[in-house]
Amino acid sequence: MSGVDQATKLRELIKQKEETLPPIETREPSRIIAVTSGKGGVGKSNIASNLAIAFAQAGKRVLIIDADLSLANVDILLDVHPRFNLSHVIFGERKLEEVLVEGPEGVRILPASSGVTELANLGHAQLEGLINQFSDLADETDILIIDTAAGISENVLAFVAAAREALVVTTPEPTAYTDAYAMLKVLSTRQVEVQLGLVVNMAGDEREAAQAGENMVLVCRQFMNMGIRYWGHVLKDPDVGAAIRRQEPFILYAPHCHASRCLRTLAANLLESHNGSVPRPRKGFWSRFVEHLRIK
Repeated sequence: MSGVDQATKLRELIKQKEETLPPIETREPSRIIAVTSGKGGVGKSNIASNLAIAFAQAGKRVLIIDADLSLANVDILLDVHPRFNLSHVIFGERKLEEVLVEGPEGVRILPASSGVTELANLGHAQLEGLINQFSDLADETDILIIDTAAGISENVLAFVAAAREALVVTTPEPTAYTDAYAMLKVLSTRQVEVQLGLVVNMAGDEREAAQAGENMVLVCRQFMNMGIRYWGHVLKDPDVGAAIRRQEPFILYAPHCHASRCLRTLAANLLESHNGSVPRPRKGFWSRFVEHLRIK
């Protein structure tokens, strides 16, 4: 047998061994919420960032992962300046605590990294070491927010599938509405065990938002037999644009504006609804994420 054949055989044996290893047990925050959208430009990252701050103001310990690997915005919206990101942890160059940065109201941020796809190629021992670092954060984190990229790429779907709850952000515009429906349709075909919710952003008024949200809930029920909850809306507000230009969360820049009041109501609805009814899976978040990446 040639050296090449031996190497191929060895890789196959290692893969077979890893596939028979038990799932990595891990602690994780009591709540993991992916914030996602069918298309860009709907204010998804703004919702995720301000929601994190609203949770922190309510006394929750929050960690937000910027999982938009191509157009990272969380650091800009929260005016933080990270030196490192998740790829430095994946490749063993930095410990997780060295990568995390602290933002407003004590919200911790894990900056975006294109290297996250390398997680799918890690061996069991490497993955376990990485996951153990995240497990250590479980006792310090109540809510983990995943700000995914827009669209239905494999990375986005893996993050959503690994979360325990997902908020799909849309606007009342037909293109955003159609793309949100397309994302939900893809999720329905994958039979993900995630509690799905809808947020209508940049609505002209409450009536427009409610109509868009209720229509989506009805369509998902009728055509996909999918249960999705309409969580609320955020009204179109000039203070939001002003806050973005200032690189400041609008909930801090203008705490009494229409958008801020809507956002706090959304946060309160989410907090009040959470009664531990979301099943806790046996595998931890990162184990689930890698599993979904590997089976794509």
